[in-house]
Amino acid sequence: MADFRIPDTGLHILVLGCMSSGKSTVLNALLGRGVFPAGNRATTAQVFRIVHDPWSEENVCRNPSESDEWFPLTSERLASYNGSMKENMPADIRLRFPFLNKKRTLVFYDTPGPNTSKYSDHRAETYFALEKLPITNIFLVLDMVQLHTKDEEALLQDMGRVMKERGGVPLLVILNKADVIDVEKESVQEILAEVRETVMKHVPEGTPVDVIPVMSKGAEVWRRMVDRDPLTTFEIEFGQYIDWRLCDEMLNASFMPEEIRVSVAEQMEEWRRLQKFSQAFKSTLEYLAARVHPEAELINKNVSKILDYADCRRAVTGSGIIALEEYIDRLTVKKFKPAPLSSSEPAPASGDAMENNVFDRAQALALLKEYNSEPFHILHALTVEGVMRWFAKEQGFAEEAEHWGLVGLLHDIDFERWPEEHCKRAPEVLKKAGLGDDFIYSVCSHAYGLCSDCEPKHQMEKILFAVDELTGLIGAVALMRPSKSVMDMEVSSLKKKFKDKRFAAGCSRDVIRQGAERLGWTLDELFSRTLDAMKACEASISAEMDKVAR
Repeated sequence: MADFRIPDTGLHILVLGCMSSGKSTVLNALLGRGVFPAGNRATTAQVFRIVHDPWSEENVCRNPSESDEWFPLTSERLASYNGSMKENMPADIRLRFPFLNKKRTLVFYDTPGPNTSKYSDHRAETYFALEKLPITNIFLVLDMVQLHTKDEEALLQDMGRVMKERGGVPLLVILNKADVIDVEKESVQEILAEVRETVMKHVPEGTPVDVIPVMSKGAEVWRRMVDRDPLTTFEIEFGQYIDWRLCDEMLNASFMPEEIRVSVAEQMEEWRRLQKFSQAFKSTLEYLAARVHPEAELINKNVSKILDYADCRRAVTGSGIIALEEYIDRLTVKKFKPAPLSSSEPAPASGDAMENNVFDRAQALALLKEYNSEPFHILHALTVEGVMRWFAKEQGFAEEAEHWGLVGLLHDIDFERWPEEHCKRAPEVLKKAGLGDDFIYSVCSHAYGLCSDCEPKHQMEKILFAVDELTGLIGAVALMRPSKSVMDMEVSSLKKKFKDKRFAAGCSRDVIRQGAERLGWTLDELFSRTLDAMKACEASISAEMDKVAR
C-alpha cells in the first residue's frame, strides 16, 4: 500500500453540511455498515479523503500525520484520527462501496460541520476543503429537522461564494432524515421545492441543483438487516417501521434525472410484488400448519425469511439511497483534471496552462509531432490512443476517455529521439509542457520492468501496459494480410502469430502475458477486446495518417 496514489481524474465529491446533518451517516448507508463515526454531536473533526476503489480487496485507512502505514478500517481507528491530524492534511481511507455499479475510482471528502462552537478548528478544516481541494462536485447534506437555521444560512453563503470563485460546481442537495416528514400534514413536493429554491439563491446562476431526500440511517440499518448483522435495540426498533406513502412521495418529488426515477420506481414495484407474494404464501402455510400438517411450519419459517428480505430490500430502495447511488453512477466529469482553487492565488502562467484543465487533444498531438516525425511512431501513438479511448468506455470510464486517450497518445513521447533513454526523458518533456506528476506516472507505467519503475496500479495504467506491445503485434499481423487491415482479422489468426516467437520478435510476449495477468483476464479476452478496439478506430486513424502524409 506504500505506493498508493490519489487519482487525479474522475469524480472528486465534497460532502458538505452543518454539524450533525448526517454526512457520515450518508456514507455509512452507501457502505452498508456503520464505520464512519456518526452521532448527534461533532463526530468528524478532520477531513477524510475516501477513495472508492472498485478493485480493492480490503478496506484500509491511514493517518499521514503519523506514518504511511495502512490499517484495517474500523470506526474506532477513524475516531482516533479525529483531532490528531496536522492542519489541512486529510486522513486517507481506501475502500469499495459495494453498491456502486460503475467500475471507476471516485473520491469523497467527508468534512466536519463548520458551525460547532466547541471546536474552532472544524470550521478551518471545512473551508480548507471547500476552497482548496480539487473538487468536481458538491454534495450538500441538509438536516430535515434543522432547516433554515442561521448555521445553514451562513454555510450556504460561504459555499455560494466559493462556487462563484471556482466558476461553478454541480450541486446535489441530499435532504437527510427525510423519515421525519409526516405525509398526513406536510407536502413532500413543497418541502423539496422550497429547499431547492433556498439553495439556488446562494449559488451562481445556471448552477445545476438537484435534490434527493434520503433516510440514511434507515438505509444503513435495513442493509445490515439483509446481511443479518447484529443490531442494537434502538436499531431494531428503528428498522421495524417505514411509511411506504412517504417513500413514493419522496421519489416523485425528487429533483433528479427522470431515468433514475423510473429505475427506482421499477425496483420498488418488484420488491412490492415479492412482498405480496411472500405474504400470501406465508398465510397459506400458516393455515396448513394449523389445520393440515405441523411440519409446514418449517417451510413457513423460510418463507418468513423471504418476506423479511423483501421488506428490507424494498425499504432500502424506498429510503432514497438507491436513487443516490444511481445518481453517482450517472455522474460525468467534463474536466480533464479537477483543479484546486484558492482565491488568494494568482492566475496560472501560460506555462502552467496544461495543468489547469486546458490541455486538449490538439495540443497533445502538436506535442507528439514536435518530438516524433516518423510515420510509424505517429501511427503507433494514434493506435494506442484510439484503443485507450475504446477501453475507457468499455470499462465504464466514458467520462475519462479524453484522459485515457491523451495518456495513450503521449506514452512514447521520447522514444523516437532518445530510444536508449525511453521513459527517462519523457518526464522532463511532459513537465516542460505543463503536465502533472500523475499524468507522467501513468505515461511511464507502460514500460514498467523494462525501463521504468512506475508500476501500473489503476485500471487505465494496467490496460496501457497490456495493450502497448499487443497493438504492435496486431499491427504487424495486419500488414501480412491481403487487406492490410484488422477488420477481417480473427483472434485465432492473432494467436498463431503470438505463438510464433520469430514473428514481430520485438513485441514482447512476456509483457503481453503479464498485462493480461494484471487485469485478471485470459489472453483470449485481452486479444479479443484489443482487436475489437483496433477495429473500432482503424478508419479514423487511417484518415488522420493521410493528413500526416500530406
